[in-house]
Amino acid sequence: MAGVISVNPVREGEAEACPACTFLNENGASACSVCGASLQGAQATASAAAQWPCPTCTFLNEGSATSCSMCSARNPDAPPSAWSTELFGDTLNAADGTPVPTAEKLAGKKIVLLYFSAHWCPPCRSFTPVLAETYSGYQGGDVECVFLSSDRDQASFDEYFATMPWCALPFSRRDQKEGVSQKFGVRGIPMLVVLDGQTGEVLSPNGRGEVAAANGDLGACVAAWKAK
Repeated sequence: MAGVISVNPVREGEAEACPACTFLNENGASACSVCGASLQGAQATASAAAQWPCPTCTFLNEGSATSCSMCSARNPDAPPSAWSTELFGDTLNAADGTPVPTAEKLAGKKIVLLYFSAHWCPPCRSFTPVLAETYSGYQGGDVECVFLSSDRDQASFDEYFATMPWCALPFSRRDQKEGVSQKFGVRGIPMLVVLDGQTGEVLSPNGRGEVAAANGDLGACVAAWKAK
């Protein structure tokens, strides 16, 4: 097609020249109408379409990102459960220690509690039984708690986790745990962060105080959190 002469009436400013045969194609065309070669402009358009502007800071993010790389705001078009896998990875440990897919474990939950705690911490050992009793007594089925351990070794984690009726981030994923702690500004333990189960947005950073004040009535806490 090297000898093809363009007779396309489209003006140059409104067209893209084919890199193979130089034929002027209309902007937006995915391939040359003469030789079928791919057009770079179409590729750029597709690439731009795969990106999304952050509604908070306007930063242009990759289409697969569920949150903004600059300000952490959520991608409004991300699937509801995508945040959990991005935050915790593909799997969590169920209460019996067996791996379970994160998206499956947290599917349909209205509230997700992040429990930052450790066996060596006396205030943690005092609050854990309170939280466990409150959690176990709630029959709503729409709340899940995830233990994020600050224990010093696997054995301590295993012993402490055995007292809990919820799931946990595996102890071996220390870098991921530290990333979650930094994301939610954890400076001391115990700390209970309350998230919207559908979006991953923070509903309360003070779940510990709210649960303690509820005297075992997690339902009252859930109603208050959902109202935010």
